[in-house]
Amino acid sequence: PLALAVSATRDSAQHFSFEHVMGTSLDLDVWAQTPAHAERAAAAVLTEIDRLTAILSTRDPESEISCYADGRVAHPSVDLANMLAAYEEWGRSTGGVLSIRPAGPGTALNVDALGKAYILDRAADAVMASAGVTSAVINIGGDIVVRGRSAEIAIADPHASDRKSTRL
Repeated sequence: PLALAVSATRDSAQHFSFEHVMGTSLDLDVWAQTPAHAERAAAAVLTEIDRLTAILSTRDPESEISCYADGRVAHPSVDLANMLAAYEEWGRSTGGVLSIRPAGPGTALNVDALGKAYILDRAADAVMASAGVTSAVINIGGDIVVRGRSAEIAIADPHASDRKSTRL
C-alpha cells in the first residue's frame, strides 16, 4: 500500500478512484480551483488513457500496435512511432536486454515494459493541461507520477505486522 503526503495550498484537492483501468486501479489526486475543474481533469485523464490503450495494447487484436504488427497499419501514429523509437533506443543501450520482442526475434510485439510509463506520462500531461488545475498525483497500479508540487511517497513493508510506511 502506498500513502501520499502532499503539502497543502489554497487550491482544493479532489480524490478520484477508478477500477479496471489498464487492468488495474487508478488513484488520482487533483488540486484545482474548483471541484468542477478537478472533475474535468479526471475525465481528461481517463480519455487519454483510453486513447493510448487503443494504440498500445498488445492484448487487443484491434489496437494500432496489433494492426501494425500484422501489416494492417503501414504508417504508425505519432504515439506508436514514439514507442517503437523508445524500444529501439533502449534495445541498443541495453544490448537487447530490453526488447519490443521479449520472447525473441520473430515473436509478438510487447510494449508493456515502457508502455505503461508512456501512458502515465501522457495522462499527467492531460491533467496538467486541464483548466484550473495546479497539481496532480496519479497512481496506476503502483506506478506514480507527481506534477506541480512535491509529494512524499511512502511504501508499507508487507512483512511488518504494524504495516507502517517508510517515506522515500
